[in-house]
Amino acid sequence: MIRREVKVGWIIFTQFDHSVLSGEIMRFWGNQTFHEIDPDPRLIYAIANHDRGWREWDSYPRINPENHLPASFIDMYPEEQHVIWSKCFEDIPEEYSYSSALIALHFSTFNNHLLSHNPESMDINDFKNKINSHVSAILKIDRSKIENNLPDQVQRELKYIQIGDIISLTFCNGWDSVTVTDAPVDYNGNKTDLTLKSQDGLNYTIDPYPFSVSNIEFNISGLEIMGKEFGSDTDLRSAIKKGKEINFKFSLQ
Repeated sequence: MIRREVKVGWIIFTQFDHSVLSGEIMRFWGNQTFHEIDPDPRLIYAIANHDRGWREWDSYPRINPENHLPASFIDMYPEEQHVIWSKCFEDIPEEYSYSSALIALHFSTFNNHLLSHNPESMDINDFKNKINSHVSAILKIDRSKIENNLPDQVQRELKYIQIGDIISLTFCNGWDSVTVTDAPVDYNGNKTDLTLKSQDGLNYTIDPYPFSVSNIEFNISGLEIMGKEFGSDTDLRSAIKKGKEINFKFSLQ
């Protein structure tokens, strides 16, 4: 779940809808400066489905017990995250096994962040080994090469997932400024940083501009719920049932 604060309460976006939006965004990638994305359907699938494992959890949302706000994806405990992340890359049709490896690598980045704060955690280390085994089996590469020596194509396509993810999260959260580092410029290893800015959380500029169309509009549905804090999971779910669906339109230029 992604929550965006508004006067009456919150706008709730599901993680899967956010990932679908990621895929829509990255379909426009490429112009005279930025090499277009390989049209391989496995890459497009990975970008648009990287959060598919959240659907069950988002159907039964809960509150953060520490502040009684709707629990967003950043409020999850590691053990909860590991279950959901596993579903994201394991619940994939066989013909998209390469997509599964890319999605697993996407979550490896987050898991390594957890590991940096708790290097002795058996659960986090076990999940790291699980991802490495999964990726190694699919990509047919040595486990020792997964951390720092992935093939160039895999590194580049993993970055495309991360870029779509960050831009979509920026839209849903209404952030006013975000920098995306090391965006691929071409297939020769050239990279640059992208800066997203907005004054209203709806209309964004991005510099340098990496897309094929000069002014793009995107849509995503969110649920407006009343109230900031909730006494229990039941109270939150009741508010969600009474929520009002709102269509958000974002522009990017």
